[in-house]
Amino acid sequence: MSVGYDHVDLSACRKRGIPVGYTPDVSTSATAELTMALLLTVSRRIQEGLMSAYIHDVCFL
Repeated sequence: MSVGYDHVDLSACRKRGIPVGYTPDVSTSATAELTMALLLTVSRRIQEGLMSAYIHDVCFL
């Protein structure tokens, strides 16, 4: 999977019967949402905190 098809040899794909699809704007919002979620995760160090809590079995109650 990738974005665009400029790097794909379309004639070679046709010759070998390999289907090539082009679906612009299909995952634009999902990609933007994932990007923002990952940026927030990194900036807040969420994964590091979760792993630390899991390893040390911290109970907050």
